[in-house]
Amino acid sequence: MTRIVYITWPATEITGGIKSAFHHVEALRQAGFDAAIASNDTTPPGWFETPLEILPLSAVRRGADRDIVVLPENHPGFLERFADWPNRKVVLCLNHFFAHRGLGKRRGYGDYGVSELIVAGVAPATFCRQRFPDLDVHIVPPFIDPDLFAPRERKALAVCLTARKRRFEAAFIKDLFRACHAKGLTVRWIELNDASQADMADAFASSAVHLSLGRFESVGRTPLEAMSAGCVCTGFLGFGGREYATDYNGFWAAEDDLIDCARQLGRAVRLAADGGPLYHETLQAGFATARRYSRDRFTAHLTDYWTRAVDAAGGGRPAAAEPAEPAEPAGPAEPGG
Repeated sequence: MTRIVYITWPATEITGGIKSAFHHVEALRQAGFDAAIASNDTTPPGWFETPLEILPLSAVRRGADRDIVVLPENHPGFLERFADWPNRKVVLCLNHFFAHRGLGKRRGYGDYGVSELIVAGVAPATFCRQRFPDLDVHIVPPFIDPDLFAPRERKALAVCLTARKRRFEAAFIKDLFRACHAKGLTVRWIELNDASQADMADAFASSAVHLSLGRFESVGRTPLEAMSAGCVCTGFLGFGGREYATDYNGFWAAEDDLIDCARQLGRAVRLAADGGPLYHETLQAGFATARRYSRDRFTAHLTDYWTRAVDAAGGGRPAAAEPAEPAEPAGPAEPGG
């Protein structure tokens, strides 16, 4: 059977793209595919749990009938390393805003011998079909683990946030919120900039509100994880979050509108502090949104694509994989709040 090898940045780096690559390989192995993950650093991630062993790059086998190589969208070194290999090559484009970083001096991924792209949602698919019209694009949506990201019965009036991409904005929003929107409220702030997956889940589970500070996202999984854990979500969608944002599941601000973001944060915190029917309706809308990103849906898209890709490579169909017909992700929604 043809082996599928995902090449990744060092797994100790805390990024959603690395975690997604591991999720892909774990699901493929469970479905009966011969799949592995490789990097130039074989140190385990540490910040999330995985049963996978990381192979060195030297373990990737050259040859059209050997390994299908899956490359990150933003690493020109990896793309250049495998450019002249006869292997089938696929790019896992998990953040289309960073695609240009991987291209180096080449015009497109096709110049590296890449034939197809895997993306996580509607926004990156739309971009990639425009930017790389000669390549096939396949959507494999992320999944949110409802067992890991689950709410607790009692929530603190706390705002959890990851400010890594918007430190300046976070400071501005917090100051304006305290000055203009926090009258009579005592709010705790929990920053999760370099938190492990377990610490993120714990913070979401115990906090009433999540302030989304994503920027240039392909889908934006963090707000979905917060919704799954019972947080009232507010803040920025990073463009990609428009795929799932509605007037009912959060209090969203337009990109870079810091003044309105502070106002929306005030609405979210007061809603959580007051409780009542609207608070519970917002939570239910969040739960329903997160549930759309199920493991079953993720696995159906993933195995459907890879069954066809391995068949096309002459590698045979794994006995354990019976791909379902996946539904396309929901289309973009305008931000509300």
